[in-house]
Amino acid sequence: MSFLNKCVLLFCAFWCVTITSFATQNYFGLNQVSFDGVDYYLRWSANSPANTYIEDFLPKNSPLTRFSEKFSIYYITNKSFDAIVKAKEDELTLAKQESQVNFFYRTNTKPTSDVIFDYFSELEQGGNVLVAQHSVFRYVKKGSHVLVFEWVQRSYSSISKFEKHVSKKRAGWVSEISKFKVPSIDIRK
Repeated sequence: MSFLNKCVLLFCAFWCVTITSFATQNYFGLNQVSFDGVDYYLRWSANSPANTYIEDFLPKNSPLTRFSEKFSIYYITNKSFDAIVKAKEDELTLAKQESQVNFFYRTNTKPTSDVIFDYFSELEQGGNVLVAQHSVFRYVKKGSHVLVFEWVQRSYSSISKFEKHVSKKRAGWVSEISKFKVPSIDIRK
């Protein structure tokens, strides 16, 4: 089993346990966010022992597990901005070497010094692509913590058409996430 498949399975197992074990808690005080002309509503949240808070926002009436778009916010404490960014870059580099990521790009923004990664990946089983995903991450240093904004698009069919669509639009999405207004977040426990 490849590195990416193991990561996906581990994440899915964690996600399923978390979804069934905890009610959604609004840690950030945000019920909705808007990105690229779409409104996303809080649907899931978690807090790890390592002081990482995560909230997932989905379009209205979107299924939680088989979504086509998702916007997530991560609030990370007790880790340096540089260490978090390096860990993501190392993860993507390894996935690219193992042919689990079709492409990834890193963009350093000015004057804010935010870092943006975007990448395209596919999950295969038996030679068939089950899902293709384009992800855009923006890392923002905010005082003693790091905020990560993640926007994901998925396709479960017409993979080559989806990949062409991503190729045409990805630069615009990177630009859009770089302009996303960073909300004021105070953790509510």
